[in-house]
Amino acid sequence: MKKLYLCSSPIGNLNDVSFRLLDTLKKVDLILAENPNITIKLLNFYNIKKRMIKFHDSDLSIYNQNLNGNINMKLMKIFSEVDEVAYISSAGTPNLEDPPVNLVNYCYKNSIEIDVIVGPSALTAALSASPFYHTPFIFLGFLPKKLNQIKKIINHIKEYFSSDVIKSAIFFESPYRINESLNIFKDYFFDNYVLIAHELTKINQKFILKKLKDIDNLINKGEYTVILYNKD
Repeated sequence: MKKLYLCSSPIGNLNDVSFRLLDTLKKVDLILAENPNITIKLLNFYNIKKRMIKFHDSDLSIYNQNLNGNINMKLMKIFSEVDEVAYISSAGTPNLEDPPVNLVNYCYKNSIEIDVIVGPSALTAALSASPFYHTPFIFLGFLPKKLNQIKKIINHIKEYFSSDVIKSAIFFESPYRINESLNIFKDYFFDNYVLIAHELTKINQKFILKKLKDIDNLINKGEYTVILYNKD
């Protein structure tokens, strides 16, 4: 029977892998990697030799009718040649950011068995270090680049916070936009606490807990995970 394994990968520390992940990568016929240049470091670290091809879901679109035939042909070719396939994200858990929804959708439609190899996630790692009650929360992924889109998101967060529907909002941000984004949020959540997780699981990992108004310029290196808390 054909089978797809959705594999989580380390978000910084290569020791953050499970025996199950290593066993899966060793036994599958093919690895679909979001970023082979990153995945090869993991494979080499654990001395795993396996055929690997680049597969980024954004190259496909099940919502574009003109592309459906090409998508089916590409995936059909892959699964016609092998029985077991592992999809591995460049960092973290698949289907949180850069999700392989088209691949997964194809498997459901074609009765291809799906298994999940759980593992690291910047989202859950940051929540584990949370000093306040944070559930229920909303996860925003990476913030949009356009200011008007960010403001729309902020307005929704304000509504949720004011009605006490959620206790926190969580998002990812790049080192090149973190200060700009936090400054935008300061205009609306000046007195709210934030927990900022930087370089999670890496040597320079750092957690910063302050009110937004007290956050100074952050360094432009390494990705950030931010938890914005509702006022008690």
